[in-house]
Amino acid sequence: MDKNIKLSKEVHFDEALEMFVNENRATEIAKLLCERHNINYDDGERRKVSAWLNPALHSTPNENNPPKILIYDLETTLLLGEVWRSGKQYIHGNSIQGHTKIITVAYKWLGDSDVKYITWDNSKKCDKNLVKTFLKIFNTADAVVGVNNKQFDDKLIFTRAAHYRMFADTLVKSIDVQKQAKSLFRLDSYSMKYMAEYFGLTFKLSHSGIQMWRDIQWGTKKESERALKEMVDYNIGDIVTTEELFFLIQLYAKHQIHFGVMLGNAKWSCPDTGSSKVRLFKTTWTAAGTVKRVMKSKKTNRLYTISNTAYLQYLRETIK
Repeated sequence: MDKNIKLSKEVHFDEALEMFVNENRATEIAKLLCERHNINYDDGERRKVSAWLNPALHSTPNENNPPKILIYDLETTLLLGEVWRSGKQYIHGNSIQGHTKIITVAYKWLGDSDVKYITWDNSKKCDKNLVKTFLKIFNTADAVVGVNNKQFDDKLIFTRAAHYRMFADTLVKSIDVQKQAKSLFRLDSYSMKYMAEYFGLTFKLSHSGIQMWRDIQWGTKKESERALKEMVDYNIGDIVTTEELFFLIQLYAKHQIHFGVMLGNAKWSCPDTGSSKVRLFKTTWTAAGTVKRVMKSKKTNRLYTISNTAYLQYLRETIK
């Protein structure tokens, strides 16, 4: 091996990247590169290759790049159906005219003050640009939050994306605050309006009812524009209420995402904030006799469980 020749990012990076596709570790990649190019392998070469690959391929969110949680809500079109009479009845797919489109989408990043919105092309009654624009936002989210979004909003976004042959991140973590509320609380109603009133949150706005949709879709230009503005205001109000409900429910719900780990912190860190300011609340055991440690975040007062292994790591790292 030639001790004078060294690995160079300018020369060997692309080759290292190709090796990484085969899921080789940086250490193995460094050894292979050195062997292939007759270079003396040592720890310096290993650290060099790790430095090349880790920032690009093992990056995790940190304090300067926190997890991105998107709160969003859709408003969609009415469908026309051909029926022979009024009353409860089955409507066959052949009797439906057109298909569901998205009229407006309101959204905000968790913690941001501004609620933004996108509307369809109201003159053409087309949602193609809306879907294209919103997917650029949706696809960057680490998690999405909504009300009944797993069954409705998420699926409709994916449906419209497929209709237009656009890419959608169907594996994004999705949090449905209504579903969480149903699993936690015994409320008389789980509608967002009722929950906002019950928990004293920002009041959910009302609208003019079904006529708003009729005016947007089939009214005159003036009627349609007025109704669309009303729908946007209503849509934005939903986002404000949804965020407040999310913050409330997270005090009681099980964690669906460990943001501490996403921030690159230890498993024992606070799942909500990544903070190391936590303490042992109590010790419990599973039915199989496995020890579980219940921790409490000093910042959020929220409880969460960790394994005994993670707790021992906590002790090693926090006890001086």
